[in-house]
Amino acid sequence: MDPLSLRFSHFQLESILGYPHAGNDVFYVGGVYEGRPCRAFLKVERQTGADVENEIRTIQTLPFSLKPEILAFHFSNRNIFLLRKRKESAFR
Repeated sequence: MDPLSLRFSHFQLESILGYPHAGNDVFYVGGVYEGRPCRAFLKVERQTGADVENEIRTIQTLPFSLKPEILAFHFSNRNIFLLRKRKESAFR
């Protein structure tokens, strides 16, 4: 699949920066989120058993301030979500 063909409400995908190994299609991407440059991971469900919806619910319920930030997701014929790591604070 071509991740550059996906459209988001608040993110403009500009480049593919890498392809980390995963059971789904995962892309390390660069783009613009709400008017600012950012790097993120785009995950596209390759098979229904991957259960991307459950993965999103799990991330949302984690009680950690440094958990990944979910920028966008949608469920259609291809379930996808976009996330990035939280900005590091005093833990440098």
